[in-house]
Amino acid sequence: MLLKRLLTVKVASCPTFEAAAEKVVELWRDADSPTPIRLEGFAGVGKTGMAKLLVKLIGGEHVAGDHFVSKFDAPPSYRECMRQSEFDCAIAQAFASGRVAVLDAVCLEEVAPSTKWGRGFVVYIWHEGFHLEEEAPIKEVNRSIHMYHNRVRSHETADLIIELPETGHLMPEGRFDRSMCFDPLGVEVIYVA
Repeated sequence: MLLKRLLTVKVASCPTFEAAAEKVVELWRDADSPTPIRLEGFAGVGKTGMAKLLVKLIGGEHVAGDHFVSKFDAPPSYRECMRQSEFDCAIAQAFASGRVAVLDAVCLEEVAPSTKWGRGFVVYIWHEGFHLEEEAPIKEVNRSIHMYHNRVRSHETADLIIELPETGHLMPEGRFDRSMCFDPLGVEVIYVA
């Protein structure tokens, strides 16, 4: 079960990863810097890149879930691909370092539960092209990832949703039609220049 979020969820529509990282740090500090910083989102949205930027800005300790995922010719679910004990050890070492732990994984609540590691500050990273309302893929590991995001709905309990451009692109300038966005109820939208 997810713990209640600290703030009203905000959506920051950011033109670049750098602007997004600065907004994450600003809102994290406004929330009294809870730890860890947890980065959620589909595969390929930029969680690890965002984590690296955050670590530079705040001097944190990054633990990337992808480093603990075994590769298979016919992969099982994401959870079953995770070398869980190694991942847990790396998280424990990050906490022991005394620096802010920045955690990222596609099914983060499943592989690093907030009940074990703390809720901290939850950031859901999203970019156009990922749609929860679509039917789940047939093949693993993508199927279990899609089903996780539909089941856990991290975007609805996050402190902040970051909308990022796809790699190599910029977000459209100005305000765009939010009717096509997957915003939770009561969201506060922030446009970052």
